[in-house]
Amino acid sequence: SDLGKQVLVNSSGEYVLLGSTGSSGAGNRDYWLICTDTSGNITWSNTYGTSGYQESYAVIETAKGGYLISGDSDIHGVDFLNMYLVKNGPSGNLLWEKNIE
Repeated sequence: SDLGKQVLVNSSGEYVLLGSTGSSGAGNRDYWLICTDTSGNITWSNTYGTSGYQESYAVIETAKGGYLISGDSDIHGVDFLNMYLVKNGPSGNLLWEKNIE
């Protein structure tokens, strides 16, 4: 299943949609970030995550036009969740990811 969580308008006036996907990506659920123009046409779409389960909750635009996404990840197993942060560039390219225990 694919779920939408948050929509924001970035500094360029584009729509940025945050969600989670179970239908694509690296694992059984990953973060999903989609950018569209003002008409709703997708300009880029990326998933972020590991082979396990990640659930996204919030996204903000950074000062340099990229995005910081927060949520959780089960890298240690289903009964233990970590905070999982992803930072990407303006076109959705992954800059870094961190699991925080």
